[in-house]
Amino acid sequence: MTMNATIIHDIQEIIRAHISWNYTQTLTKYSYIDQWAFDFIDFTQNPEYQWYQREIEILKNIWFSSLYNQIIDLGPWNGVKWSLLMQKMADTTQRYLAIDISNQMLTIAKNQQKKMTTSIDKQYIQSDFDDITTIQQYMEGSNFVMMLWNTITNSIDMITYLRNLYDICNEKDMVVIGVEIGNGENIQNLVKEYNTPENRVLTFSPLAYIWVPQHAWYIDIMFNRALHRIEEWFVFEEEIVIAKLSIPKWTKILLSVTNKPTLFQLIASIQGSWFTIDNTYNNQEQYILCLWK
Repeated sequence: MTMNATIIHDIQEIIRAHISWNYTQTLTKYSYIDQWAFDFIDFTQNPEYQWYQREIEILKNIWFSSLYNQIIDLGPWNGVKWSLLMQKMADTTQRYLAIDISNQMLTIAKNQQKKMTTSIDKQYIQSDFDDITTIQQYMEGSNFVMMLWNTITNSIDMITYLRNLYDICNEKDMVVIGVEIGNGENIQNLVKEYNTPENRVLTFSPLAYIWVPQHAWYIDIMFNRALHRIEEWFVFEEEIVIAKLSIPKWTKILLSVTNKPTLFQLIASIQGSWFTIDNTYNNQEQYILCLWK
């Protein structure tokens, strides 16, 4: 199957699971495919949404060791973070590897990175890094693995993913993640950042692949206090048949989650995944954790 045919099949299978109340996966990673990659860029640059800008400010003020021969960038966004790192790590880094399920996102990052002249070998790989074996085949020598821009906080199970990542790392590797910290902020303010027209377009985009009609549904964005995360739900208000799937009335599709752990919860998650915290950097409640094995 082509990549798009595979994506459509995967979306259908996730919806089929959700009909049976199995919410082990969301549709988040399919929100950045094709033209929706540009919608994602627009959303992250919306003044209402400040997390990406906070991470950029942190990266500008951190000096990372350049003892890594390879940078593995899981979700390169628009290529800006690579440009920032090259100002600090270009002396000894030999290769940069960007991995993303969205070919369009890779193209956006590649075009940005062309603006900076460097001798580093750059490779762009279209693949789903939720499958940890995708990363494992590229882990050579010492690696600087980046999961920034909400990549890890969109996981249903952060601890399991980090444990799997830990298993393929070696003692020379550094893993850097960016996490939105929730410190008891006003819940309405949290939800407001996601309840924008730009985000609603982005959130709905995976369902466009299976031709969901523009009626008989609504999107519900809420904060799950028990799990401490933003949840974005697609709710069918009537029974409908789509792509040979019979979807009952009031079926709820979990489009996206964004974990907002407290710092205590985050540290517990890191310890539960066996990584050791090397250092933390923060900007207005935004933390980047440097982890090492």
